[in-house]
Amino acid sequence: LRVAEQVRPSSFHVVGYLMMCSSNLLRSLQRFTHFTRLISDSATAGLVETSGQVIVEFHFDTGGEPPIYQTVDTVLASVVNLLRWIAQDELPLAKVCFSHASTDAQDEFAQFFGCPISYDAPRTRLTFEKADLLRPIMSSDEELASMLESAAQRFLEQRMAGRFAIRVRDLM
Repeated sequence: LRVAEQVRPSSFHVVGYLMMCSSNLLRSLQRFTHFTRLISDSATAGLVETSGQVIVEFHFDTGGEPPIYQTVDTVLASVVNLLRWIAQDELPLAKVCFSHASTDAQDEFAQFFGCPISYDAPRTRLTFEKADLLRPIMSSDEELASMLESAAQRFLEQRMAGRFAIRVRDLM
């Protein structure tokens, strides 16, 4: 939680600035989940929208080993902290689910996230009320976001192309 409190847009490379320029927090999360591979080699995120909620589900590929739970905690707290920083306001969550067992810091987690927390859950996810994500972002600039999105897409394509070449070489 202490590490997450220091997260700013620059911590997420171009993706953080792209999130900050988005029109609202929902668009920010859509962009975050699309470009997660630019931020992490082992984490991906997906977004599920229902009529009233938005769920961000995280997947950690650690070569068959379970991820270190502190890393998972840091990732989820970092995303929440960055969204709060971008919103320049508190951002309530509906629920947080961790696939790992509970820790000794349950009270600190409850205070940080401010919502029900489930441990030993089948999936690691953040759940938001959709209405809370639709409020405008003060630093919104969709024209700049469009340019940043183009750059992020190029970076992603380069990164993924390099991975494919390395995997083919390793297989050969």
